[in-house]
Amino acid sequence: MKKTLLTVVLAVLCLFQMLQAQENKTNYAPLKLGDKIPEAIWNRPIQVINHPTGKQVITLGDYKSKELIIIDFWASNCSPCIKSLNKLDTLEKHFPQMSVLPVFVYDLLPNAMPAIQKHGWKWPSVVNDTIFNKQLFSRYITGFGNVWIYRGRLLAVPRPNNITRENIEAVLSGRPVVFQNLQQLF
Repeated sequence: MKKTLLTVVLAVLCLFQMLQAQENKTNYAPLKLGDKIPEAIWNRPIQVINHPTGKQVITLGDYKSKELIIIDFWASNCSPCIKSLNKLDTLEKHFPQMSVLPVFVYDLLPNAMPAIQKHGWKWPSVVNDTIFNKQLFSRYITGFGNVWIYRGRLLAVPRPNNITRENIEAVLSGRPVVFQNLQQLF
């Protein structure tokens, strides 16, 4: 009986490890402007720090009710990243139909919380994830920057000077906005 139970437990552990390895090897096609965000991405668990309720895992789908989601890639030693997030922190307070989701990249994890606390950001920040910048948005993001998702579609990958109150108001009101999008250089 003990041997059978041990065999079953080991089999379940092996299956779990195989599923986890398969998830880590999942390749997502890079998105193009206008593409709908795939359902698998909305439902994919992502690890976060600094969640207001202490959660360690969320999904992008937690933000699906927002008309505009701005995903901003940052590192603690990247001054343009810090500027961008500080600007978004100020702007988000004026737009309840918008959410910001920072993604911590290319930095040591222990550097994240001190930077978040120093700047007083209240958002959860994605950590230990390469699907967003290395796969989904790899046509446009090669390191840092931000991605705008409007009503479930990839709207823009604008240059930092496009992060303005006027542009956010225009997008949220359905008016056309001309962005100078970042483009893949290779």
